[in-house]
Amino acid sequence: MRDLTSLYSKLNKRSLYVIYNASSATTTQQREIMKQLFEEIPFTSHAIGDKMHVYNRIKRGKNFSNCLIPSREILYPQEVTDLLKKHSNVIIKPLSGKQGIDVIHIQKDSGQYRVVRNDREQLISKEDVHSLVTDVTKEHTFLVQPFIQSQTQNGSAYDFRLHTQKDGAPA
Repeated sequence: MRDLTSLYSKLNKRSLYVIYNASSATTTQQREIMKQLFEEIPFTSHAIGDKMHVYNRIKRGKNFSNCLIPSREILYPQEVTDLLKKHSNVIIKPLSGKQGIDVIHIQKDSGQYRVVRNDREQLISKEDVHSLVTDVTKEHTFLVQPFIQSQTQNGSAYDFRLHTQKDGAPA
């Protein structure tokens, strides 16, 4: 592993640097580098749990619970079709996913269901929705929530992320 001392000295001579750590270290070498960097440079994000953990923390905190999109962990395929009875448009997301990977959009369409997954669209039956949900939840945990249309004027999807700090530390 390369010595980071020279990097630190260069960084300390310049203006303040911060690290946006969008993902976690997965190897021993990466963890050691992150540990060394963490001692010298502020990281702007810290792991606080998966999507349901964050959702439940915000919900319990009450201050922003009214801003939450109702979400539930998928334990049974029926939960998805039950939500489709209330909302004709739902989204399924992996709890620990990121950047839209493995997100599934399901929309009720004349007795069938229009499914968009990995940029592929298909029309399937209710039974096929159950099979799809069963298959994707075998290896990973997913949540389901009503789909909220959120687009820029040119049609690109967007969302808002909040990052708060108090006195230079995560709040």
